Amino acid sequence: MVISCVVVGCTKRFQKGSGLKFHRIPISGERRWCWLQAINRKNWTPVRSRDHVCGSHFSSGKLFNSLACLVCPTLCLFTKRY
Repeated sequence: MVISCVVVGCTKRFQKGSGLKFHRIPISGERRWCWLQAINRKNWTPVRSRDHVCGSHFSSGKLFNSLACLVCPTLCLFTKRY
């Protein structure tokens, strides 16, 4: 299975040794809501095992603390719904 970023317009895919991290969308709660608002895709429901957001969309490039309440993607996100 190819891991690719679900952010509209992002064409990044997982490549072993590239150093680019891919993060699964949170399962539930406020973090999930934050991520889905940031990703901003119309009529789309992510699948936990398949859908990822690449580190390019996080200000640090990666999640430092996966337990932080509102760590969510903020960079290079499109505002138009597709």
